[in-house]
Amino acid sequence: MNRVFFLHPRWQKGGVETTNEKWAAILSKLGKRSIAFTCDSDTNKIPNMEVINAKSLYHLMLLEVTKLKRNDVLLVCQSYYILKILPFIIYLRLRGVRLVITERNSFDQFNDFPIKKKIYEYLFPFVFLLFHKIIVNSVEMSLETIYRFSKDSLIVIKNPRFTEADLTLLMCQKPLYPSEIIYTFCRWAPQKDPDFMVAVGEFCKQKNFDFTVFCNQKAYDFQKPFVNSAFFYMKDNPGILFFASKFEGYPNLLIEGRALGLPIIFSACNTGVREILEGYERAFEFSKSDMKSFEAAVRFAQASARSQKCEPDAEFAIIHSERMVNVNLFKSAFCVGSNSD
Repeated sequence: MNRVFFLHPRWQKGGVETTNEKWAAILSKLGKRSIAFTCDSDTNKIPNMEVINAKSLYHLMLLEVTKLKRNDVLLVCQSYYILKILPFIIYLRLRGVRLVITERNSFDQFNDFPIKKKIYEYLFPFVFLLFHKIIVNSVEMSLETIYRFSKDSLIVIKNPRFTEADLTLLMCQKPLYPSEIIYTFCRWAPQKDPDFMVAVGEFCKQKNFDFTVFCNQKAYDFQKPFVNSAFFYMKDNPGILFFASKFEGYPNLLIEGRALGLPIIFSACNTGVREILEGYERAFEFSKSDMKSFEAAVRFAQASARSQKCEPDAEFAIIHSERMVNVNLFKSAFCVGSNSD
């Protein structure tokens, strides 16, 4: 049994971590042992995984070079810290450790840092050559030029968002009219365009629209604590889903909203968003950070909420479920000695 080490600093309960847990469950069925390698995290228990929580990324990497052996697998869960650990990566490659990197966000994540982005544009294509496999979670991401030298090792694995239990709930869900409440679920971070969310909050206040951001902050009236599950909350309280990320990969929130049949107002990122919402009649796009465009999208969504019930889409959910996992893709990425190497 070879081991798979998931390297992800500050492990929290976000989309990346949720996907990691689902992957660990899949790998367990393939006879792999999954270990979460993290640092500075409040998390010490993760389903289907052992947890090693170090004091810092440096201490974590020292642990890795002592613990990982030939034929173990190191999964680097994001690329944004890859240069900090590059010497360790090279050393582990020379020791015969299988290296896999997964990128869950578009390269647009560096748009606000032009110097860093330019450096990465030149360095990353060569750094990626160190890895046996590169996993992205949308077809659009796989077309980004940053992967131009790595096409033979590039794999697209979309998030297996729904369990069999989730599918059963969707199939039993009665169609309901959504309220006209506008809400979203996110960490309060630059990726989510907080300045625009503040502007949306002010606009909704002036128009007397209900607007809520479940983000565990309380600087503004519209901010509320996290809920245990955005999916279950939206299922029980259908409303208008708001989405305005600056960059994404293949966001779970939109998968959940569409599967539940909610009206969605969104600004599109370069990757993932249109893949999920293509052909969905209740998705209303607005131009990023444009309030007039946003107001028009809100009017369409409110009209949709008044005229049409939320019809859960089990077929769409099945496509994004554990049932549809391509086991051969996981074998090609994580199994030492795979024919796909």
